[in-house]
Amino acid sequence: MRVLVLVPGSPAWRRRRALERCRASAAHIQTLLDQELFPSEFEADVRQHVHDCPPCAAEATVIADLKIAIVRVSQRGDAELAERLRRVAIELCEDC
Repeated sequence: MRVLVLVPGSPAWRRRRALERCRASAAHIQTLLDQELFPSEFEADVRQHVHDCPPCAAEATVIADLKIAIVRVSQRGDAELAERLRRVAIELCEDC
């Protein structure tokens, strides 16, 4: 049986750590955008990770744009489209 040893500081260790940070941050992007994370070191870590990580930044942008679209469609009174957008948002959040 082969055991993978990740040496701290190695490229493999950095990639693995980045993935773990992405997973941890992804679970909180929605809360961060809703400004529901309590000011703390944790919030700063998530905010910094989203700033530094292009895939997580792109995800945050998509979620923010989707929220804006839902509000705009709701204000226009298109209940059917607003409901479809809400379902898409829920599906996206379930994948986190």
